[in-house]
Amino acid sequence: MPGLYAQGDDNLILQYNRGPTFESLYHPWNIEFHFVWIRMNTPLDFTRPRLTWGAGLLIQHKLNKTLGLSTGSFYKNIHYRYQKEDLDSKDFLAYWRIPLLLQFSPNDRVQLSLGPTYNLLHHAYNSEVIRLIKESRPPFLFVYETNDYAIGHFKNTFGVLAAVSFRFWKGFALRLEYAHMKKTDDPFTIQSNTFRGINLGLQWFYLNPSKHNENDIR
Repeated sequence: MPGLYAQGDDNLILQYNRGPTFESLYHPWNIEFHFVWIRMNTPLDFTRPRLTWGAGLLIQHKLNKTLGLSTGSFYKNIHYRYQKEDLDSKDFLAYWRIPLLLQFSPNDRVQLSLGPTYNLLHHAYNSEVIRLIKESRPPFLFVYETNDYAIGHFKNTFGVLAAVSFRFWKGFALRLEYAHMKKTDDPFTIQSNTFRGINLGLQWFYLNPSKHNENDIR
């Protein structure tokens, strides 16, 4: 029987410009860890944003070398101060942000992300406003003070997130994002359920995009 002969990858690349080149290698799955400085404000003209922080992770799945999807969980704080004649206090809000992002990577250093978010309220309280809470536990009546807003005062919201990341060293990247959250406000309160802002932070890829594995060839 005549012997079988198969050309190696190098010959295929030289003769037909086909084969597993470096550019065709990527990680189909990755995990991104984010730490972001947050400065978001309401659309009200008498609130001023305060700098705070957020952190979380995304699980990324690449459909090909340039396009991917990601989702995960991100804990973010929103702080701002009221500046009115009859009100000088601060609101402290926190949300769990759950995004579904389309990601575009034109190269190993740049990543663009865009998609909707769902923001689940974790807590909301004011620095000065105090409410009296009464709880009846027969045979006793308990009365205590709290700075927490009443349930339903602030609500879960939908939003949108747009971000650009630039990897500057190994798996580390600078991240710039625009976040917007919106919910119909109660006309009988001065508080707003709408927030927007530009945030800056760091992003770390568990698998360095510049280091590929031949098993990741698609």
